[in-house]
Amino acid sequence: MKVWLACTAALAVFGVAWSVPIVSYGDGKSKTWTEGTTSGSIYPTCSFATAGMMFYGDLVATTGEDGFACSPSTLTPDFPVSDSTPTTFDSLVMSWDDGPDPDVYSVAEWEFMYDDDPNLVGTTINFNVFAPHGVKALGIELIDVNGFSRGWFTRNIVNFWQPYTINPVLPSAVGMTYFFNEPGFDLTQVMFIRFDEATLPSDPIILPDPTHNGQEWNAWGYFEVVPEPSSLALVAGSICLIALHRRNRR
Repeated sequence: MKVWLACTAALAVFGVAWSVPIVSYGDGKSKTWTEGTTSGSIYPTCSFATAGMMFYGDLVATTGEDGFACSPSTLTPDFPVSDSTPTTFDSLVMSWDDGPDPDVYSVAEWEFMYDDDPNLVGTTINFNVFAPHGVKALGIELIDVNGFSRGWFTRNIVNFWQPYTINPVLPSAVGMTYFFNEPGFDLTQVMFIRFDEATLPSDPIILPDPTHNGQEWNAWGYFEVVPEPSSLALVAGSICLIALHRRNRR
């Protein structure tokens, strides 16, 4: 009887933990984008981690443009954005202006200060993005306490709301085509989660920025870090096995 109670309790903990995100922002989530920007947890940034520099350097090399540069951005929280479906999310809109050189990729970034448990092993990162036609690339980077980085990027941009799921342990992710891990990066000591997008001034976004804060723009509907179900199931199963082992010994 006690064994079954232990297993039931473990599975209950598993179910509760699975249902509670560690971090959750955006449309329909536990915190609004406004709460994130007001508290200072979410903010625009303009600096390249190594993962981003490697990807955008490769982008320049393969497309033959003149280079890439960081462009200061403006964040507008909880702004309704619709795609052509039309699907609407109360979004975090990032707006920025092109640089002076039409053949230099303009990269804009925002960042989340990850001040919860810095160990991202056993989690997934879920988010969705609306990148209007004209956006050339997007990415997500994890930056650890020592400034080392790991990132996933893609040039396969779609003109509608697109969800992504990242398992931080794995180099591959559906929809992402490029991965870079900097030697020394520590997934157990993540301090920042950074999102970025790139445009080319010579091929501008046709759809105007709905917030009127920049020449270029895009939007995120939600962002969350959640426990990975398989990891939690392993913990629950281990508790049951320990209980069974003790019963058999008796």
